[in-house]
Amino acid sequence: MNDARIVFMIYLIVMCIMRIEPLTFDKEKKLTSERSHKSGHRKKLPQIFGDSFDVHAPDFIQLVSKHGYPAEEHLVTTADGYKLKIHRIPGSPTHPKAPGKPIVYFQHGLLASSDCWVLFGPEKDLTFMMADAGFDVWVGNIRGNTYSRSHVSLDPDYDHEFWQYSWHEMGIYDIPAIIDHILDLTGERGLIYVGHSMGTTISYVLLSIKPEYNDKIWLAVSFAPVAIWTAPPSYTIKLLKLHSEDVRTFIYAAGVYEIMPRTKELTHLIEKSCGHRNSFHPMCLDNLWTSPGHEPQLLNESIVPYIYSFFPAGTSRQTLEHFHQNIDTGDFTMFNYSPGGNLDHYGQSHPPRYNLKKIITHVALYYGASDALAPPQNSITLAEHLPNVAVLKRVDDDHFNHYDFLVAKDIKLVLNNPVLHMVTNFLERRRAQ
Repeated sequence: MNDARIVFMIYLIVMCIMRIEPLTFDKEKKLTSERSHKSGHRKKLPQIFGDSFDVHAPDFIQLVSKHGYPAEEHLVTTADGYKLKIHRIPGSPTHPKAPGKPIVYFQHGLLASSDCWVLFGPEKDLTFMMADAGFDVWVGNIRGNTYSRSHVSLDPDYDHEFWQYSWHEMGIYDIPAIIDHILDLTGERGLIYVGHSMGTTISYVLLSIKPEYNDKIWLAVSFAPVAIWTAPPSYTIKLLKLHSEDVRTFIYAAGVYEIMPRTKELTHLIEKSCGHRNSFHPMCLDNLWTSPGHEPQLLNESIVPYIYSFFPAGTSRQTLEHFHQNIDTGDFTMFNYSPGGNLDHYGQSHPPRYNLKKIITHVALYYGASDALAPPQNSITLAEHLPNVAVLKRVDDDHFNHYDFLVAKDIKLVLNNPVLHMVTNFLERRRAQ
C-alpha cells in the first residue's frame, strides 16, 4: 500500500506542475483571476496548480441563499493592509434579521474558507442551525484564501511580501479586525467564537497576545484543537515529519510562496482522481481527504468530489512551515526565523512560547477519538494549560476524526446538537448573572 501511495502522489504532482493564477471572487460573486493593472513587466511569482478558470461552483452567498436564508458579504481591512471578505447569515426563514441577537463567529481551518461551514445546508451545518436558533451568524476568511487574496498595496501575483505571514499574523491582525468590525456594526459587546483546527490555533494566538479580547470572546468553542503537540506521533504525523524537509526544499527552490489555491485544474484533477470509477479512488480518500484519520463509515464517499469544489482554498508556505516547526518541537511557539532572525523579531535567539495562561475566557474543547492529526492527548494536555476550560469533550463516536467535524454523516447528532445546547445554556447562565 505504501508503494501505491507513492505512485499516487507522484501522479498528482506530475499532473499538477503547471502555472496558475488563483481564483478569487469579485463583487458580482463571479470567479475571476485577480490581476494587477499596475504590475507592468514585473515577473509573476511561480505557481504550481494550473491556470485561473471558472470552477463552476457556487460561492458562499449562493450556497446560503439557495436554502432561503439571507446572506451578506462584508469587507474588513486589517491593520497591516490585508483585505478580508467575511460573510454573515443574519437570520433564517423562522428568525428574520433583527438587532440584539447573540452573535456567533465561525473560523475555518487550514486551506479552507467560509464555504466549508455551509456545504450541506440547514439539516446538517451548525451555521444554519445557529441561525434557526436565533443567532446572528458570522463566518470568517483569513488572509490569502480564495476570498481574501487582496491587499491595499501588495499584489499576491507579483509581491512575495504578500505571502510572508503564518497563523501568527492571522491571530494578531485578522481576527481582531474581524471581531471589531462585527461588534462595531452590531453594537454588541461580545460573541461566541467557533473554530476548527487552525481556526482554534489563531484564537489561542489572539487571546494570549492581546488578552483584552478575552472580554470580547465570551466563549471559545474549539473543534479538533491544534496548539500543543505532546501525543506520540501518529502515522500521519510521522509521514509529515519524514518528508517535510524534502517538500520544503522543493517549494523554496521553486520560489513558490502560495500553497494549494483553488483552481479549475486542481479541482478537475481531484474530481477525476476521486471519482468512484477511478482506480485511484481508495488512495485518494486515504491520502487527500481522510489522511488525518480515515473511518469510511462516517463519510459519504460520494460527496468527496463536491467537497473538493471548495477545498483547498489556499494559504502561504510560511503557514505550513510554522505548523511543521511546532510539530517538530512539540511546543506552541511563535515562528522560528533562525537565531539571527529571532533576535531581530523577538530580541532573543529562540521564538517565544505563547502564554496560554493569559487565555482567561471560557474555552470548550471538542476532540475526536480517531483524529490522527490532532490526537486526543493533545487536547487533554492543552486543557491542563488553560485556566478556564468549560468543556473537555470527546465526541461520542469512536471513529470521529479531524474532518468529521465538518462532514461526518452523523455530525448533527453527535456534535452539532450538543454544541448548540451547550452554547444556549452558556448564554442563559451569563444573562442570569
